[in-house]
Amino acid sequence: MSEAPARQVRVRAMRYEAEGVCRVELTPVPEDTSLAPFEAGAHIDLHLPGGPVRSYSLLNGQGDVSRYVIGVHLHPASRGGSRHVHAAMRPGDVITIAGPRNHFKLSEDASHSVFIAGGIGITPLLSMMRRLNELRRPWELHYAARTRLQAGFLEEVKELSAGAAGRVTVALDGEPGGTMLDLAQIVLQAPEHAHFYCCGPVGMLGRLQNDLGEIQH
Repeated sequence: MSEAPARQVRVRAMRYEAEGVCRVELTPVPEDTSLAPFEAGAHIDLHLPGGPVRSYSLLNGQGDVSRYVIGVHLHPASRGGSRHVHAAMRPGDVITIAGPRNHFKLSEDASHSVFIAGGIGITPLLSMMRRLNELRRPWELHYAARTRLQAGFLEEVKELSAGAAGRVTVALDGEPGGTMLDLAQIVLQAPEHAHFYCCGPVGMLGRLQNDLGEIQH
């Protein structure tokens, strides 16, 4: 799928999904046009005032070209990207975006898909789970966050797993009695030929890569 040229969109709605996590819905300008199609796992670039360009994953379904929906986590060290979205962006604003483009593609014909998310890393996986539900393909999600208040999009995760072929595990290691995801066990218990998708902190990605490497050897 070719990349769409830069264009303007309007901020239609904003709401908080968790502590420091804002959901932003963007619609086309002019209103009677459609946005470029995209595939699950794709992202767009936001061109923000002052020059920052930041990439955010699309979390709505890939067949929905009436809007783009993103989740923006407020990074403590932000110098204008996520901080601008949280502090200055408001519904009605018109901004410039580029894309969508996809460097995190879903294999739609996999016999089983295993999703592992840490914090805001849940966002690209949401569109993938939506797509697999459409295709009636089995999947499982293992979602890690510090606390329930910091776990964004939990209600959407529950809706996606209800009555579908999905299974969800949530690990809240900052809650009393909470635990971290056991990545090694997730890998060991996955069906043969399962495809793995992980998005989260660098430490989580490194641990998963090590666990996969040890099992393969």
